[in-house]
Amino acid sequence: MPKKRLNITVDAAVVERARRYTRRHNTSISGLVSEFLAHLPDAGGEEAEDLSPVLREIVGVLQTGDEYLDVDQACCALAACEVVARLLGNWGQRDAYSEPLDLWVETYANAHPGPLPPDLVQGALAAIDRITRPPSELLELWQEDDPQEWLAAVADLRSRVGA
Repeated sequence: MPKKRLNITVDAAVVERARRYTRRHNTSISGLVSEFLAHLPDAGGEEAEDLSPVLREIVGVLQTGDEYLDVDQACCALAACEVVARLLGNWGQRDAYSEPLDLWVETYANAHPGPLPPDLVQGALAAIDRITRPPSELLELWQEDDPQEWLAAVADLRSRVGA
């Protein structure tokens, strides 16, 4: 597949964490971003009709139980929880970075008016709780620096899911 250059601006601390992660996992930042973007749903496509990817990520975290939680799995689940919060009408920050997700959420919400299944909301809350307790690689990576900013962001997400 042909490649195209993409310039993005990311917080310096996030870049440093990403560099440490890529060294440990024998990958590249470009590879991580590419993999993430490849998994974004097409806002105008059939994926807007289906919450199964959101549910799959949340359930995947819950199924780890007390086992070690991989950083990729935790990040995907937090993204799924963000979808749940936005579908509940608790948008959080909206900007150019969130625009594809915002469009997908609006498309899904228009096609499926009404409340979300309560089990999905409760699962999202439980997934957030699991991600923020050991053993969690994402928690460990944030604890290498000052985790307060991340913990505050996750607490904000949890409050938007639980509102």
